[in-house]
Amino acid sequence: MKSIFDAFKSDSTKQREAEEQQEMEHIRSKKEVEHEVFDALTREFKVEESSSLRQSASANDPPTAILRNEMQSFSLWYRIPLRGESHAGHVVDYIIFRGTHRIANKTNPDVVIECRQLEPSQSNRLDPRVVKDVIGLSVDLLPAMTVLAVNRELSEYAKGLADAYGIKLVNMNHENSGKELFDLITSDKQTTREKLMRNLERALGKIDTLIVRKAATPWGRKVIEEKQERLKDRVFHELAKAKATPKQLGRALHAHDEFILNELHILERDKKARIIERSMHNDQMENVWAVVPAIKSTK
Repeated sequence: MKSIFDAFKSDSTKQREAEEQQEMEHIRSKKEVEHEVFDALTREFKVEESSSLRQSASANDPPTAILRNEMQSFSLWYRIPLRGESHAGHVVDYIIFRGTHRIANKTNPDVVIECRQLEPSQSNRLDPRVVKDVIGLSVDLLPAMTVLAVNRELSEYAKGLADAYGIKLVNMNHENSGKELFDLITSDKQTTREKLMRNLERALGKIDTLIVRKAATPWGRKVIEEKQERLKDRVFHELAKAKATPKQLGRALHAHDEFILNELHILERDKKARIIERSMHNDQMENVWAVVPAIKSTK
């Protein structure tokens, strides 16, 4: 729809916006790629209980198909609505869970396949945008592996961006695209989760450094004090439930082990927590921490 501001736009601006609009239309027109993915899966796997390729109304719907090979089985849903870690809703092209399921798990699929139909020529403007959309979906759903199925090769910049976040690219125009999908689905790799975890760890360290740099300002001091207080209290309350190692606390509180250990030493200094034993975990000896029992008054 035209606006009153169109009269002030240059011809080059209008042309660029028209091209971008045309490219976005191609993204929305992706049914062909979706059907190519399903056809490839039915060729590579033995398919059981397959229904028509229609959108799932909810995670309680039966799977679109059960995929089997000699040793494994997978449950596949098409265009299923899911809620991510942010509680935002997503409609995912394909999700796959290992094993045979009557209804889908609500979160964290084993494999997510997103499909995109793109303009024939590579674009350093559009291709990364498509990859960024899939990265955002992966961050919220946390699948073991995310696959982006497309109708052509992406630009080198987009490929590098996808690789940095563990997004696997499959060009459905390749003869071996079905074999590529088969190998990715049947592997035990958690490529996307591992890359997301590494990127998140680096980001957490960088954020912590940036906050420390702001410590000279009143705002920075306040942020650091609130951050430390919140984490220290959370560590103490979690430890009050049961004894634990720093790694166990880190997993429970979704915090880096080093941050947890720092708060444990602060609690130890305040005589609120202490090391009670050492245990073997993953071939490594770890300290087990517990809260210091409060001394009851004799009065």
